Amino acid sequence: MPQITLHYFDLAGGGEPVRLSFYIAGIEFTDRRISFGDWPSCKAEMPLGQVPVLEVDGKMYTQSMGILRYAGALSGLVAKDPLTALQNDEIMYILNDLTSQIGRTIHMPAGEAKMAERSKWLATSFVSMMMLIDGRLSEKTSSDLDISDLMLYARVNWWSSGVLEGIPKECCTPYKNILRRVGLVTNHPKVQEWNKAHPPPPIVNNGVPPTKSDK
Repeated sequence: MPQITLHYFDLAGGGEPVRLSFYIAGIEFTDRRISFGDWPSCKAEMPLGQVPVLEVDGKMYTQSMGILRYAGALSGLVAKDPLTALQNDEIMYILNDLTSQIGRTIHMPAGEAKMAERSKWLATSFVSMMMLIDGRLSEKTSSDLDISDLMLYARVNWWSSGVLEGIPKECCTPYKNILRRVGLVTNHPKVQEWNKAHPPPPIVNNGVPPTKSDK
């Protein structure tokens, strides 16, 4: 087994699905958590000046989706059937799109314009994309987890946390199939064990990392 280090901030974000993937499968890895205060001095270490970065046998790799797929492949949490893998990838890339969309509002100045942008997002892209995911998951009856479930768990917990002003905690309540899959992750013994050993840190900066331009 390779020597693995995950470099990320001390928050869930794009790192938690990777951490959980390794932990569920019992794969040893170093969980390096960088504080926001230490980030300026650590940024130059990273190939593109951003995280997550996965270090495998001393070589650093970027891009959160590729990192998660690698973690899932090692952990046996990537579907072997091509169509099932496509369906799971579709969910993950939709979640990634939604994250990018809400992320664009994070650093907007507080005020009516920011709230209007988030309200529009909730009423349009969020609804249409979550409905699509929820419909896809109505056909997913297996209780076995995969990396799309881990990513869904992390994103839904963030959006429902109440930390994003203008985004109600109940935003995901209508999506019963999504909540069913999130519940499978939440109640998984290894996930509960992980959360007990690694209590979530206080949410700061809206639960997102510094921007690429932060020095």
